[in-house]
Formats: sequence, C-alpha cells, structure tokens
Amino acid sequence: MEFETFAKAVLGGQEAVEAEDINKALVCIRENSDQSLVALRFLRNCASVPKIQNILVNDFSEELISTLKKRQQDKSDDPVIKRLIWQTLYNCSVNQPSFLSRISTEFSQDSHQVIVNGSDEKAKNIVCAILFLQLKNDQRQPGPYQLDFLQELVRAAASGECDFALLTVKELILDQAFLDRVPGLDLRDRLSVEDVIQLVVEEHKDDRNEAIERTLAFVAQAFKKQSGLILTALKNSNAGDLHPEEMLKLLEILGQGTSRDDLRPLLQKDMSLLVSTVLNITTILDVLF
Repeated sequence: MEFETFAKAVLGGQEAVEAEDINKALVCIRENSDQSLVALRFLRNCASVPKIQNILVNDFSEELISTLKKRQQDKSDDPVIKRLIWQTLYNCSVNQPSFLSRISTEFSQDSHQVIVNGSDEKAKNIVCAILFLQLKNDQRQPGPYQLDFLQELVRAAASGECDFALLTVKELILDQAFLDRVPGLDLRDRLSVEDVIQLVVEEHKDDRNEAIERTLAFVAQAFKKQSGLILTALKNSNAGDLHPEEMLKLLEILGQGTSRDDLRPLLQKDMSLLVSTVLNITTILDVLF
C-alpha cells in the first residue's frame, strides 16, 4: 500500500478506509518498517476523521495503544516519529473521553518526560493539548501538580511558543490544588503564573464563579504575605524573601478585582487585606517623608 498517497486521500475525504488498512499500518509501525513514518501519518489523518476515528478507538484500541507506546519508548526513534505518535493519540482522544482516560494512564510517564526533559517544542505543545483535553473532561492527572512538571509547564506557557501550555495553565489556575503548589516555584515562574492570573481575571470579567473568587483569594493571601515581609525587612534591615516586583504584580491583580462590582465585596470582607494595604502605605510614607 502507498500509505503516503492514501493518507492524503483520507484527509481529503476522497478515500474509504477498511479495517485491513488500519491493521497493515499498525504492523508497519510495530515492525519498524521503512514505511513507519508514512503509516503514522496515515493513522494520524484517519483519527482526524470522526467515522474512521470511531473504528480506530472502538476496534483497535488495545493494539493501537500497545503499538504506539512501544514506539514512543524507543529511544532510537526520530523525533518526528515521536511527534506523530502524540498527534495520533490527540486526534483519537477528541470527543472520546474513555480513550482519553486510558491514554492518560498509559502515557503518564511519557508525557512527563516530554514536558520536563523534552527539547521538541512541537511535541510539548501536543502533549499539552492532550492535558488540556483531560482538564476540560475533568480528568485530573498528577503531572501538573508535581513541582518539576509544573515549573516546565509554566515556562512553556511563558515562552509564547506553546499555545496549549498557556491554555492548560489558564485552566489549572482555577484549581485550588494547583494554586497550592505555586508558592513552591521560584520568583520568575511565580510572576509568569501571576501574569496568567491577570489574563484569566480579565477573560472572566463578565462572570463570577467560585473558581475566580478562589483565585483572587489566593492573590490576596500572597499579597498579605509580601506585606508582612516588607514590615519585617524594614524592622530588621533584611530583605529576605521580599520581592517588590511580585508585590506590584499582585497589587495589579487586586486592582482588577476591586474595579469589578461583583468581586469587590469579596475583597472588602477580607479585613486583614485592608489592614495590610493601609500599613504598607503608611510604612512607605514614613520612609519617604
């Protein structure tokens, strides 16, 4: 079979695909034949066509996962092969929550390696696309809550080269378990997360929900912590963990919150936030004058 020609025809809706064709492609990939690359392109394209995707997911699920997992773990494979495997898995997962759940488990360690140790930005983006699908389907995985994974995910989002990393961090920001891990990041990465929080608060300006309130409460808590550090630094002449640039960023986000009629009462109820703000202003004025 000329897989390359067939793959293009499938994508263009010009060719019907039989179970035998899918089986031949899987054999090529499994046996590492010289047609592995085009066979993977063929499967990737098949998975993007809903009718053929159903055949792949319903009739070839076990064989597909075992074949792709074996090739994914082959360290000698071309990076393009690895990327095509992730693309195929992603295409198979769209609107297929059961399959998505299965690959989330089967490829957990592989995805961790791509995010934490991988150098292929395109592969990272596809893995983040799968992670984003998991989050949208309420399928929480442990990866994003592990500090090394979280750090690299945030850096990929901040790089501007990984669109799905940014979408994933936006989604994770609404999760308290994710916010609980943010203080463990270094300053650069915390500032990146806070940049994304600003985007999320702005994007949700027309709707108030518990997740946004929870995120804003996290920002208020971080601001109060920095406020306490200011007072300690001035008293002991020791800057320690004080980071003025982070405090300014947190203050900007709180300003966003107080400018909204729906969120202002939430912040007004936090009396310790008001006290921290007043003390900061008083302390700064004392230093200046």
